[in-house]
Amino acid sequence: MGIFSILKDDIADISAKYFIQKKLKNYGELIQLDINSINKKIYVEIMLKGEQELLKININNYEIFHGSTTGIRINSMEVNREWLNNLAADHILGKEFPIPGKYSLIIKLLL
Repeated sequence: MGIFSILKDDIADISAKYFIQKKLKNYGELIQLDINSINKKIYVEIMLKGEQELLKININNYEIFHGSTTGIRINSMEVNREWLNNLAADHILGKEFPIPGKYSLIIKLLL
């Protein structure tokens, strides 16, 4: 991976950490976030309130799509909770999720 890709992923990590932590404040704390835009992988660890074990999410393949809207499609992911793997298979994998306009430019640049 080139220096530009590493720098781009570091900036994406920082930006996404801020956004995710803000959204999670009532539910838990973001412990780790690693984005690899070259291999289209994202790794997340979250400590949810009231839980004893970290929630670990491996997104092994994602796509960013552009057109009339910008969004993300998650093609492969694993979670260390069986019920969340089932939920992902039923409602997340292969589906397109639009990204709000105010975030779409940064997503285009970073991912």
